[in-house]
Amino acid sequence: MMEKVILVEEQSPLCPITAIVEEENECVYFYLIEDRGEEQNIRAVWVRNYSKAPEQLQVEDMREGLPPLLPASFCAYPNGAEKLDREKMELIWFEEGDGAALLYEKEVLAIIPSWGGTEQYPGYARDCTDMYHYALPLGDPSENVLFERMEKAQDYWNSWNENSWPHFQTSQLQAIESKLGQHTKYYAIDGGHWPPRAIVTFEKEEVTYVVTLGTSLLSQPQVELYFEEPEKYRRFELALALPTALLKKNEQGILQYMSAQTNVPWNFITFLGHGHTMICEEFQTEQENFPAVLLVNSPKTASVISLEPFRGDDINLLWMIPLAEKEHHYAMEHGSEQLLEKIKAEELETWWLFDGCPKFAL
Repeated sequence: MMEKVILVEEQSPLCPITAIVEEENECVYFYLIEDRGEEQNIRAVWVRNYSKAPEQLQVEDMREGLPPLLPASFCAYPNGAEKLDREKMELIWFEEGDGAALLYEKEVLAIIPSWGGTEQYPGYARDCTDMYHYALPLGDPSENVLFERMEKAQDYWNSWNENSWPHFQTSQLQAIESKLGQHTKYYAIDGGHWPPRAIVTFEKEEVTYVVTLGTSLLSQPQVELYFEEPEKYRRFELALALPTALLKKNEQGILQYMSAQTNVPWNFITFLGHGHTMICEEFQTEQENFPAVLLVNSPKTASVISLEPFRGDDINLLWMIPLAEKEHHYAMEHGSEQLLEKIKAEELETWWLFDGCPKFAL
């Protein structure tokens, strides 16, 4: 019996996902193991057999907890392929950090996209010749768009240098300051880790605007599963407006909360967008409890801030609208779009500005 050997083990640069390439039972599998707190989600794709392939799936191997060899009719090398040399292997993570390609001698050997690696939607393997539960044929760049995605990801990781952040930072700040004036304060929120991120505040007519900077350097996971044009929704920054006097009552708590939310998509392998709600305990007043915030993409009556696209993707400025308990319950029961239809008539011009009062007529 062939001993289990880990050929590659690497952590995603963005998400709580570990990539493992492992040989056992005379075959090789590529795994992406998602750490979701108390449980793990394992996605896998068969890579190759080392020995002669069986005619049928060896169910008894699976019962013993062993990875199954791919049946002969699905293998490019039914008599077994050469053993892999770990020194010739490398991983390329997709920009979202939740999918990866396995390369061998600089050529793609297998790919697990963000939506792949399950029996229903397997990953892709070069040595697979036909659709099967544990792999799909990889094909070539002319028929599989994942080759292009991989090349773009490789370009993304290689393109970052010491000049990247100053250029991005300056262009985005200029776009915001053109509408809100010179920024008042600048807080680095990246803790010295890549990518650089910040929170910037602007004071204008006794109102403070708080905007994140740098979150849009990253492409959010899972967006392509829900939108036909993911380039319109993958990148975001957060914004908040409230009277300066109200902010000062809990400035540290509010800024820390906004900072933490910029990590949510990658920490939880999800995405944030227009209409999403998030639990929040930082917007409490003596008169009202606001247990959640609603994210709204550039409200029409707010300052129109057009952020320069990044790598061909739009950047959405998601405004955080604190919701009172009744408003939050309504959004959860009926959906945020129905809630947005109930903005109070007297609040139409400034409903995006948090002043400690509910904004919706319920």
